[in-house]
Amino acid sequence: MFGIRIALSVSILGLVGSMAQADTPHAGTDAVTNADALLRPVTTEKNHDEYTVGIGVIAVPLYEGSSQTSVSPAAALRATIRGYDFSVSGTTVSLNLNRERPHKKRRFYYGPSVNVGFNSVGDLKSKDPQIAALNINRSSINIGGQFGYQKTKWLTPFDSASIGVGFGDNVSGTKNSYTISPNITYGTPVYRLIYVGLSASADYTGGGTARQFFAVTPNQSIASGLPAFDIGAGWRDVTVSGLVNIVLKGNLHHGLSLVVGASHETLLGAFAHSPIVRAKQQLISGAGLAYQF
Repeated sequence: MFGIRIALSVSILGLVGSMAQADTPHAGTDAVTNADALLRPVTTEKNHDEYTVGIGVIAVPLYEGSSQTSVSPAAALRATIRGYDFSVSGTTVSLNLNRERPHKKRRFYYGPSVNVGFNSVGDLKSKDPQIAALNINRSSINIGGQFGYQKTKWLTPFDSASIGVGFGDNVSGTKNSYTISPNITYGTPVYRLIYVGLSASADYTGGGTARQFFAVTPNQSIASGLPAFDIGAGWRDVTVSGLVNIVLKGNLHHGLSLVVGASHETLLGAFAHSPIVRAKQQLISGAGLAYQF
């Protein structure tokens, strides 16, 4: 059991991994990749099943590289059953196959993750018709997983840190439609009813995904008026994220909490210079309520 399901907060807010945009695949696709290990504080409780549900709102760019923001609801479910973690966040399902053993300070984590992205361009047609004219197929079936190492009681008796890598492949896309995401996380209580977490990650993207979401073909150039642009594999972005979990009723192990967080992404290299990119700096923010029992 992971004691506090703060990682759910990341899923609710869509701050890490999935970017809550459901267009450009990120390895592992959601918090599971570089935040399922995020904020796993030490617990002295006996091993038992645990469930958390959450709802909230998130403000995200219309697509990765957009300068315009869309606000939408978000929901997530996370459970620990017989020591195994399972989560559903939006259209992402993930599982940690390494069973938790209470009181163990060090552990590896690993498991699969599946995400389905939908080809929704309704907002783009009204807010950015030039990008909509590219007619980019943003639907995807991303199958991947995660592997990492986590240590509790690192700097304090109640903190948790991890380092890992997420990977994913868009099996519905073209060849080399993969993403690899190294990540590092840290979380700790700062008061008996307040918990904070930090995360940093980067995405290395294969040529297939890069061309699907960031290239402009000659035909697309004619349709949109944007210059033709080709791109290959490379480091796509770096992201830093943070959140605060405040207990409203109960404690950090059980009860109702308010979660507020933000994530800042910087597009890199050729990805940042793609004609579809309106803003190299991407900001995501959100707030939600999480109930653990």
